[in-house]
Amino acid sequence: MSAANRGVPPLPPPSFCYLNKIQSIKKQLEIFDILQAIRPTHAERLWLVGFLKYIGYSFDEVIDIIDKHCEWGDYDADYTAYAVATVYKQPHRTGSKTDSKPRARKWQLTSTEEYRIKLARSAESHRELEKWMQENDVPVCDAAPELDFDPTKMEQEK
Repeated sequence: MSAANRGVPPLPPPSFCYLNKIQSIKKQLEIFDILQAIRPTHAERLWLVGFLKYIGYSFDEVIDIIDKHCEWGDYDADYTAYAVATVYKQPHRTGSKTDSKPRARKWQLTSTEEYRIKLARSAESHRELEKWMQENDVPVCDAAPELDFDPTKMEQEK
C-alpha cells in the first residue's frame, strides 16, 4: 500500500535532489543543514566534504553543490576550492587567490555566538518544515490544548 493510499503526506519534494547519491534521509538533512547554516564551523564543512567524497561525489560535484546551495555568510569560492582540494588530495582549481597555507583563527567563538548559530539553524529548519507542512496540507497545532487545571483545588500534603 503506497503512502498516498494510507493518507500519509508525501515526503518533501526533492528540493535537495542534488544529494541523490545519499540514501539516508537523515544524512541528507545533516548535509542540508550544514549548507543552509549561516556560519558552519570548519569541522562541519570538512565533514560535509569528506562525507560527500565517501558517498562517491567527484571533486567538481562537491564544489558545485557547495557553490550553488550554501548559504554561508562567509562563503569564499576560492578558499572553498582550496579546502575541498585538501580533502581530495589534489591541486586546487587554477585561478584561486589562495596560494598560501590558510591561517588558523586567532579566537574561539563565545558561548553566545555558538548559541546564536544553533538558534539560527534550528529556526531555518523550522521554517522549512512549516513551509513543507503547509504545501502538503498537514495540520499544524499552533498552541497546546487548554487543560482544566486549577492549583487552588490541590490538596496540601503535610
